[in-house]
Amino acid sequence: MSFLSPVFLWGLPLVAVPVLIHLFGKRKLEVIRWGAMEFLLASATPRRRLMRLKDLLLMLLRAAVVLAIVCALAQPMISSSRFGATGPRDVILVLDNSMSTARKLGAETVFDRELAEVVRLCQQLNAGDRVRVLLASPKPDWFTAGPIAADAPHVRSLLARLRELRPNDGAADMLECLQRAIVAEPAGKDFTRFVTAVTDGQAHGWRAETPGAWSSIQGLARKSSPPVLTRVVLAGAPNPIVNLAIEKMTVGRAVLGVGQPATLTASVKNSGTTTSEPTSLSWRGGEQSLGVSAVPSLQPGAGTTVRLSQPFATPGVTEISCKLAGQDDLPADDSARLLLEVTRAVRVLLVEGEAKTDPVQSDTQYFLAALCYHDGSKDPSSSASAFQPKTIDYQRLPAEDLSVFQGVVLANIPRLSPDMVEHLRHYVNMGGGLWIALGEQTDVRAFNQAFFDQGVGLSPLSLLQPVGDDRELAKFTALAPPAADHPATALLADLQRLDIDRVRVYRRHQFSSDIGSSVPVLLRAEGGAPLAVEKNLGRGRVIVQAFPLGLAWSNLPLCHSFVVMVHEWLWYLTEPSLVKRNLQPGELLQVSRSISGSDGIASLETPSGWTAQLVGSEEDGRLIFRYPKTQLPGDYNLTVSGAAQGPRSDKFLVSRDPDESNLTPLSPQQIGTLSEAGGLAFGSDPFYQPPGHQVIAQPRALAGWLLLGLVLVMVTEAAVAFWLARQRHIALPAVEMEPTFRV
Repeated sequence: MSFLSPVFLWGLPLVAVPVLIHLFGKRKLEVIRWGAMEFLLASATPRRRLMRLKDLLLMLLRAAVVLAIVCALAQPMISSSRFGATGPRDVILVLDNSMSTARKLGAETVFDRELAEVVRLCQQLNAGDRVRVLLASPKPDWFTAGPIAADAPHVRSLLARLRELRPNDGAADMLECLQRAIVAEPAGKDFTRFVTAVTDGQAHGWRAETPGAWSSIQGLARKSSPPVLTRVVLAGAPNPIVNLAIEKMTVGRAVLGVGQPATLTASVKNSGTTTSEPTSLSWRGGEQSLGVSAVPSLQPGAGTTVRLSQPFATPGVTEISCKLAGQDDLPADDSARLLLEVTRAVRVLLVEGEAKTDPVQSDTQYFLAALCYHDGSKDPSSSASAFQPKTIDYQRLPAEDLSVFQGVVLANIPRLSPDMVEHLRHYVNMGGGLWIALGEQTDVRAFNQAFFDQGVGLSPLSLLQPVGDDRELAKFTALAPPAADHPATALLADLQRLDIDRVRVYRRHQFSSDIGSSVPVLLRAEGGAPLAVEKNLGRGRVIVQAFPLGLAWSNLPLCHSFVVMVHEWLWYLTEPSLVKRNLQPGELLQVSRSISGSDGIASLETPSGWTAQLVGSEEDGRLIFRYPKTQLPGDYNLTVSGAAQGPRSDKFLVSRDPDESNLTPLSPQQIGTLSEAGGLAFGSDPFYQPPGHQVIAQPRALAGWLLLGLVLVMVTEAAVAFWLARQRHIALPAVEMEPTFRV
């Protein structure tokens, strides 16, 4: 027991006042013995003893009145658990509705079993309890607006809404869910919180390999007042799993030119516990069938890769899908989708240096030829490539609006003004691609000062003086095979089909020798010297090439590899500026529009059917619309309103987490880790309290009960005092004695 105002306890000695009054109230009378009263006194002795007992009762009642007043002022607090109860409960149900809960178990699913566990749990609630539901996928989200009373009508309404739920294609982070439940606002004062996670027991999402994070969760639960009890109810089944899943589908390039082939790849894995049967995988592009591929039999845990190459002649955004034949325990991962954009125009600005009289020495002519741009034509549409180049003299560069170009190529130009270099740096930061091809017009000192700028500029490395002699063709530097795992050099690394090993560099600029491992190198000389380096700056990319694009210092334009290199590097550089439509869960959705073509307002329809209103932010003369909450896989449709051109829609697709197809349950070791580090109790009793962790309800105030008792004692004391007073003053009839005379 505790007291809110213990200072009033100093008044407890006042309880002795009625006792003292009782003791000093007894008067000692002078006794005069009278023989005639002898028999009367003998008869009054029992009555006197009874009166003493009644006086003692009156004294105790008066002492109880004083005691009740003092205790009521001190406001005692006592735990309700001392009376055999823990008070009302604040129950939070964490319901796992991730994709893995759609697994079939005969005629029902794992999610159906989870709902059955929720029904069983709700049947154990009392009317004074409070309950709420937190959905785990794709991110912790409250299903109920707040705590609701656990009486019969509210529970029936809650269960009816829960039965309408279906698992989504998202994943669940159970650590984040439990943390969200523990720190939630309390349902009220004196409520004991129970957090119960109802899940299928899939190991993915529990992060059992991070016991430190779970230790912080346990500490957070213990520091709560009162401490929070966390419980995990597993609704899955350990029976054999039959599941052949498409983990992901990818395309070599998400944006293609008209007529260019797209290489589609599907990764298929047997995530079940039994060997899969041979099956087939069908491909579709929109409503059109693209073909069927065979999928061999796979052992548990084994995977295979299925590819398809398909050209697309119609510009626009096309949805590509693939689907496995047959049925298994988890139909949600039997198919996959992606968006492929076919375009006619990717605008590139080609900036050339001082004009040359010999066209053989021109850098831009070979570059345009690699893009199939006909010599002398000024119409960009004459190019058979998706890239539409615009060629200008370097002196006209300041007058160009770089925001309308996805890539800029500086082909052997002299020095630029500091303002122009800063403008290029801002262009790259905003997602543009920059290709710098050095040559004889490059001023090394000016380049280091403006482009390298002590490591914070556009170039990742500084330059040294050029080496080699372009007139001695017998002396050259050969190229080492480039990396096959880099998207810009993957095709160049194929020495069987391309001739990158036949490239001869006669003269080149030297990069500084203090190159670090953090600087990516696209091309190297056989001795290891870097010939083309890359830098990521902001959202954009920069490639610096140590020799020109023409025949002045190398024979690269005469090799077949040159055409492939020009296309691959331009696609790689312009990729950040193109609209990225295929996203991973949680990846930023972003699109830009011109200020003149939009009124700054956009609406985004999410896969759940909810519509978000977006306001564009002005950056570098364009409006940027961003949306970061893309955890739920599915289609996102963005509509940007425009005053002049009308609304324009863009489609985005968020793919699912491939690990959700892994139905491996929590192992006993993982459960032990979660129990020890996180303090989680696994079992079927949602309100189980382990020994030594008994939760005591918040203390309750007794002042109200004491005041009520005070009134009752005072009424009793008044009644007893009145009764005793009447007993003492009972009116006896007078006794008359008649005189008797004898004669």
